Amino acid sequence: MVTHGKVETTLSRAKDLRIVAEKLITLGKKATLQARQQSRAILGSEHLTQKLFSDLALRYQSKSGGYTRVLVTRLRKGDSATLAMVQYL
Repeated sequence: MVTHGKVETTLSRAKDLRIVAEKLITLGKKATLQARQQSRAILGSEHLTQKLFSDLALRYQSKSGGYTRVLVTRLRKGDSATLAMVQYL
C-alpha cells in the first residue's frame, strides 16, 4: 500500500490493513531513529521506509488521524466475497 497508495482486497482484510497503515503513518510522523527501525521491521525494505518518511509523513503532518479510507467496490465472482479498496486520502 505504501508503494501504490491503494490496494483492493476482501473487506475483512481491508479493515485490518487500515489499522496497520494508520500506525505506519503515525510512525513516519515521529521521525525518530526508533520509529524508522520499527517501520523498517514492518515494511521489510529501506526503499519503502524512505518513501514513508519523506513523502507520506510530510503529506499528513498537519492531520491527527484518519489517513486512510475503505471503499466497498464489488463482489468477487468466484465466491461472492465482498471486495474493498483501501487508499490513502
